[in-house]
Amino acid sequence: MDFQGKVVAITGSLRPLERSEVIEFINVKGGTYQNYVSSQTDVLIIGHRQLTLFELDHYSKKYEKAKMLINNGQNITLIGEEDFFTFFQESL
Repeated sequence: MDFQGKVVAITGSLRPLERSEVIEFINVKGGTYQNYVSSQTDVLIIGHRQLTLFELDHYSKKYEKAKMLINNGQNITLIGEEDFFTFFQESL
């Protein structure tokens, strides 16, 4: 996993880390954090609470936007929280 030169967005919660810690990690690894998904987004990190509690088939707006962009040909890497935490711990 490489964040160097990549624009990275986050959806959901990545506990036990605070969002600010994840953003700092992205920056240290050479990436740029973006609070939204756009045509510049290269990576979307998907935390465990990106689903609504009341509509289990309803995903976050960031996830839905990323999927739409992917379907339209944009290359966005989706990273689940387990893969992110493995990368995070291996980087320490």
